[in-house]
Amino acid sequence: MDHKKEIQETRRWDDNKDATYSCDPRKTLRNNPKSIEDYKAGKKKAQGFLVGQCIKALKGKGDPKMVTQLLNSKLQGL
Repeated sequence: MDHKKEIQETRRWDDNKDATYSCDPRKTLRNNPKSIEDYKAGKKKAQGFLVGQCIKALKGKGDPKMVTQLLNSKLQGL
């Protein structure tokens, strides 16, 4: 990978990281009570839906793994 591409990838990763931390998982959870019920009932697809909703709120920016971690921390407290 040439130096210019490496810098672009690093910037893209930093932008995604910053966007991820701007996600408010509480708002996503508050707006999707049915998904919370489904998650508590053991439906793992509900978690994927919530991650998608958070990334949608971030307009496609954000690292799905980091968003998942943020949401998991909130879901564990429910």
